[in-house]
Amino acid sequence: MEDVIADAIGAQKDISGRNQEWMEQFEKFAHGWMPKLFPADYYKEMINYWIPFAADINHRYPSIRFPWITTVAYTSEVADETAQGAYLNLCAKAHVTHDLATIDMILKGKSIFLSAQENEKDKVSICHIRQRPLLV
Repeated sequence: MEDVIADAIGAQKDISGRNQEWMEQFEKFAHGWMPKLFPADYYKEMINYWIPFAADINHRYPSIRFPWITTVAYTSEVADETAQGAYLNLCAKAHVTHDLATIDMILKGKSIFLSAQENEKDKVSICHIRQRPLLV
């Protein structure tokens, strides 16, 4: 997922140019001064911030509450708090590029299924289970 998103964002010169500017600002005013508070895992000129969690049935995020159903939750961040006009369109393009890269990856992925069937005198049991993870 990290690869396909970084490649898709990197292919958009208008987005990657702005991303480079924001990365330099983040490094200068946040990570460079307080790396523990503002970690920066740079990969293909993007920052990916991973927060591992243990399963918790009371958590509000589905990927933490039901990890056997939802394997990942992510948020793409852009500096869109006060965006307007052309810059707002660029922010939207970054989100769409991110989302379409992920969707394309999933569509091209391969699933392996475990199928089983049991026949008894008065009962039939059939299962068809998609194995995880998706192979990409």
